[in-house]
Amino acid sequence: HDSNDTTTIVGNLITTFINTREGEFFIGCGKGLMHYDYESDHFVNYRFPDGIMPRVNSIVESQSGTLFVSTAGHGVFSLDKQRREVRPRKEFEALTDNRYLSIRHVEPSGHLWILTSDNRLMRLRLDGDKPADVQRIAVGGQLVDIEGEPGGSVLIATKHEILRFDPRTGKMTSANYVLPNNLTLSSLFIDRGGNIDIGFISRSLYIIRSGERVAQEKQIYNRQFLLPHLTINSIMEDKDGNIWLTSPRHGLFLCSSK
Repeated sequence: HDSNDTTTIVGNLITTFINTREGEFFIGCGKGLMHYDYESDHFVNYRFPDGIMPRVNSIVESQSGTLFVSTAGHGVFSLDKQRREVRPRKEFEALTDNRYLSIRHVEPSGHLWILTSDNRLMRLRLDGDKPADVQRIAVGGQLVDIEGEPGGSVLIATKHEILRFDPRTGKMTSANYVLPNNLTLSSLFIDRGGNIDIGFISRSLYIIRSGERVAQEKQIYNRQFLLPHLTINSIMEDKDGNIWLTSPRHGLFLCSSK
């Protein structure tokens, strides 16, 4: 971050990011939303209504390409890429009384997974501009992350386990993955190869390779330097297959693995 350069990140608190199906890279921060322009190697800031610069908690993409941007205390917005603006989505305000909610995942069917500030998890669809078929999902623990599997099931990570939800049956079961003892999950991501990357508090990154069940520690390098044990709060794969990580007090890393 450089306060004198408007083409840099608006702050070092990186909260979330997404690589869209079109290969665009959007980053949520403690003070707003940015888009990374690969050609110019610059960051472009997006304007929120009324000049606010909210903390962005999550960014997800719908099947139609809409980006839902969830914020802390200001509700949910959707992104107008052409005008470089975000507009409020008032239809979500009835789901909580304080506008603290995050859309964490969108299924191929269009169902949205929403987490509230008091750890309530909901699954719903939009009927026009109104939430419909709202299901309240019971999760035995504090929710950390949600990721969709290639087969259509949904992985739900709590602080100490990974669960699997089957949309066809509506049932939640253990995913039966073997995780390291006495560690606390902080993030979850499924890459294009079907591998599951898992962040842990103060222990950086583990991986469950496609077809396997046991999590193994993964050494992560940033420009040839091995990263120390960090808390990883978000993981992403960009259009070129590079892995990006965010850490609460250390910012954004473009990494390679060895």
